[in-house]
Amino acid sequence: MARFNLSYIPATCTIFALRLTLTQTRHVVPLDAFVENNLTEIATEHKPDNVEIYSVGQIPKASRPGADVPALWRGSEVEDSPPGMTDDTEDSSFSLDTGKIRMPHEKQIRPSTAEG
Repeated sequence: MARFNLSYIPATCTIFALRLTLTQTRHVVPLDAFVENNLTEIATEHKPDNVEIYSVGQIPKASRPGADVPALWRGSEVEDSPPGMTDDTEDSSFSLDTGKIRMPHEKQIRPSTAEG
């Protein structure tokens, strides 16, 4: 389960979408260097892999979307805010519980051990 909590959001802010992405980087070390415990000098770094784990909402196509575009949260000072979508309190906050999220299997992301 994941929980997104955003606090002290400006009243002019609108949240259209949230995405939780897992990013994994890989460093490949030749076997000889690994045996000699020389893991940093010869390592080849590969492009990071990004796997989207959770997504909700949609990013609008327009650069300045109007009130008719669906949003997860709208601040009280956003023009044409529909009723019920605003938070007029000083401590504006947004919270979302995702429920259970399935982690990607080893064909997408390779489990590894942290250094140390």
